[in-house]
Amino acid sequence: MRDRQLTGPWAGFSFVRGELVTPEGKAFTATQLTWLALTSSLAREWSAMMDEAKLKVCKPQYRRLYVPKPPQRSTAANVIYLRDVIQRRHEERSSVVDGAGSADRSTVVRRTRGPGAPRRG
Repeated sequence: MRDRQLTGPWAGFSFVRGELVTPEGKAFTATQLTWLALTSSLAREWSAMMDEAKLKVCKPQYRRLYVPKPPQRSTAANVIYLRDVIQRRHEERSSVVDGAGSADRSTVVRRTRGPGAPRRG
C-alpha cells in the first residue's frame, strides 16, 4: 500500500513510501511490523501462561473469583505458543518420573557396570 491515509480506528495513521507512519511521525517498515506482531503475540501467551499458573496456586475457595480469559490467538501467523510447549515438556518429564519405579533393573545394572564393549576407531 502506498501513500494512503487510514480512517476509522486507524485515523491519523498513514502509509508513506510503503511504511506505516504513526500520528507521532514514527515510521515502521514491514519487517519492523512483523517483529512487533510477534512480540505482541508472545506477550499475550506469556500473560495467559502466568494467569494459568496463578490459578493453579490459588486457594480453591478463591478460584471462582479469579477466572482468566482465554488469549486471543491469531490463526494467520505461524507462532509457537510457549505455554503449550512448556506444558507438553512438563507432562513428558512428569510421566518419565512416574514410570521410573517400573524400570528394568537388570538392564540398568548391565549397562552401567563392568567393562565396556570394544570400540572401533
